[in-house]
This record gives sequence, structure tokens and C-alpha cells, in this order.
Amino acid sequence: MPYVITTTTRGPKEPGIDWSNLTSSSRVAVASLDEARDRAHHEVTVNKAGSTKSDLHTKDWHTLEVEAQTFEWYEGAEDSNQPITIGPLPDGTLIEVERVDDSTLIRRSAALRATPLRALPETTAEIVAAFNNA
Repeated sequence: MPYVITTTTRGPKEPGIDWSNLTSSSRVAVASLDEARDRAHHEVTVNKAGSTKSDLHTKDWHTLEVEAQTFEWYEGAEDSNQPITIGPLPDGTLIEVERVDDSTLIRRSAALRATPLRALPETTAEIVAAFNNA
């Protein structure tokens, strides 16, 4: 089952300036839970590398790294289709991991939606690659 990892960072916090409407966001699809964990851990690691020394002491980075590597969905649980959120990280970044199916990836990609049905990718790996290349 594929997963979509969305990383969203709000604008910087500065006294007297509201940057909250400025956000950057990235979205990538992966084909397996292990890949989703790897990607989430990568996002935490990248954010940690860019943090200031004071950030490194004020946030429990180890907990965030463990959380990114060990999240799980439990089949049949009431919230089994809810995204998992990691963070916020010290700069306000949120990492959201969502479990989806192939048809959801196709619906969320304008390029794939525009593809004739007979020309759509057939395997999850091909759909994930097309989603990420769109």
C-alpha cells in the first residue's frame, strides 16, 4: 500500500511580522511502510541539521527520530485511515504520513488524471513514480 509524506513549514516567527500565511510544502509518495518511515526520518534529520544549537537542546530530537522510524497503523482500528503527524519540529515543520491506495494517488495527480485510462501505469511502483514525477 502506498503512502504520501507531506512536509509543511510555516514562515519564520518574527516580532511584529505575520509570516504564518507563507508556507512551503513538499509531497512525495512511496510504495511501502518502510520507505515511508525512511522518508519521515530523513525529513526529521534534515530539519535537525539546519537547527540552531539552542533548538537542539530545547527539543527532544531522539524522540522525534524514534517516532519517525516506528509509527504504525493498526488494521481495524477506528483511526486506521487517519494520517500520522510527526512534530511540530522546532521551526514549526510538520511531517504528515498518510496511507493511501493507488486510485487516490491517481486522483491527486493532475498529470495522471489527464492520462487516458488505457495508458495509466499498472503497478503501485509505476503509479508512485508517475505521481512523484508529475
